[in-house]
Amino acid sequence: MRIDNSSTVKITSDGTNAAGTILELHFPNNNTNDRCATINFTNNTGGYAVIEGGTSGANNSGYILFKTDNAGTSGERMRIDNAGNVGIGTTSPAHKLSVNGTFKYGSGLEQSGAVSSNEPSNPPDFTPDAYLDIIVNGTAYLIPLFERG
Repeated sequence: MRIDNSSTVKITSDGTNAAGTILELHFPNNNTNDRCATINFTNNTGGYAVIEGGTSGANNSGYILFKTDNAGTSGERMRIDNAGNVGIGTTSPAHKLSVNGTFKYGSGLEQSGAVSSNEPSNPPDFTPDAYLDIIVNGTAYLIPLFERG
């Protein structure tokens, strides 16, 4: 580690003079799928949270992920992939926001499953393909879902 005359902190694993702004973590990798930089949050008994950045599929494509510990077991909680998709509870987000599990937004809408504001291209045949369970202010609703044509 070194601090240069512009107050830039440079931390490298190979002693190179990596260019950076305020703080740069540099790991010289030649692989397409590498963990390149990790920030560990620890206390006297060990780690409890991690921010990790790495390459995915190519040296010029990356991800960032967030891990936390629950009773000593570390797990990935959120990921931003190289396409800009954000995943919560999933390591492979397929959309700008992919949530695996139940989430709540607003003052009372609890959501389990996918949400879409798109109108179907063909009118539904009124035979649901699936159902969406939601809870609004403590009241459960079952909403029929139809596959888009």
